[in-house]
Amino acid sequence: MKKMTRTTLGKFIVWCLLVCSLTISAVVPAFADIGPKPGIKVKLVNAPTQRYCVGVLEKGERWSNEEIETNADGLKHELKLKMYAYDKDGWQVNYGHGTTTIRYSEDEAGSSFSFYNIYTDQPVKLLVITEDGKEYVSNEIRPTRYKAYLVFDLSTGKLSEDEEAYQNSDLQYFLQALRYLAATLLVEGLFLILFRLHQARNLPIFFIANILTQAALHYDNWKYEIDRGGGWGLFGRSVVKEFWIIVAECILFAIFMKPKDGKKRWCVIYAIVANVVSGILSLVFTAPVGTGLAVAVILLIAFSLDTKRNIVIAILIHIGLALLSGLLTGLITALPIPPGVLNYVSVGFVRAVWSGIFAGVFIAIRCLLCMFLLQTKDESKGTKRKVLYGMVTYLTIWAFTALVGWSL
Repeated sequence: MKKMTRTTLGKFIVWCLLVCSLTISAVVPAFADIGPKPGIKVKLVNAPTQRYCVGVLEKGERWSNEEIETNADGLKHELKLKMYAYDKDGWQVNYGHGTTTIRYSEDEAGSSFSFYNIYTDQPVKLLVITEDGKEYVSNEIRPTRYKAYLVFDLSTGKLSEDEEAYQNSDLQYFLQALRYLAATLLVEGLFLILFRLHQARNLPIFFIANILTQAALHYDNWKYEIDRGGGWGLFGRSVVKEFWIIVAECILFAIFMKPKDGKKRWCVIYAIVANVVSGILSLVFTAPVGTGLAVAVILLIAFSLDTKRNIVIAILIHIGLALLSGLLTGLITALPIPPGVLNYVSVGFVRAVWSGIFAGVFIAIRCLLCMFLLQTKDESKGTKRKVLYGMVTYLTIWAFTALVGWSL
């Protein structure tokens, strides 16, 4: 690989930012009302055997004075009228545009119900009304989280927070943080190689700095989401924290990393570029094709294949294979599994075999396209490099798929 110069670095940053910026603007949709909403998820214990509805009671004036729909009929409408007619000691069901305060048993598979746009910073009660008119009213409770999980035992009338659900939610967040840590190490480790800082003496500080900064970042995000629910406030905090992470890593890497040429400025430049690009990539994880494009371009530069022609071809190869993959996946998913096959193997085994064949075919296609379409200065020595680039690109994108949980 050729030695990285300021020109190479500048070209690298420009292409990465260009690809990521175009991806964000072209793929990620914009919404006027974006971000998480406060809500409550309720699990009923000893639920009625007959049909019923569940409502969230709040104290005070209703948010809306709009009239209840009267063009509906049937049991749902009767239960809705009974629910809205409930008014004891100032406790009543709120209703209005954008709120979900009533759920019906016939609409749910089990006894869990979700309510949206319920402000969890104030006390609430639950009301259950059965089709024969029986009412179950819970005690008053003030949830401790923005997104609350509650349990209502109808036999005792006790409403409490679901600690087991909170623990499962926290565990899922922890596992998500581990996946993003692994993805960060993957991206920034690639930059470590690009900047020729991957010597064994530099690896301990690389891992320690990233693990500590990512742990602090995700812990603060977790606490903020518990109290405030995330949204643009969380995004703004993350940008500020990312700035301080860059400052911290610049200092740590400048002190503890030892470049081959002894020039510490490359450690600082590495910290800035790696964090900025990995941060941009985290924004396009919801834009799967864009993330794959960014990976393909970064690896093109890593393999010293970054001519303008090769970059255009690599982008076209990735988009074409992404479209082909989506088409074939849809067709294969629609095909029924022969009944006789399931007598000997499980559905999971069949899917694993299909996935293995699928991966092998697409690795071969990508490698062949890269070998015949990409160009190097010395074609006699460049064939292996082009094939290796195609293989590494596919495996890196697959790694992102496994770590982040989205298809690229």
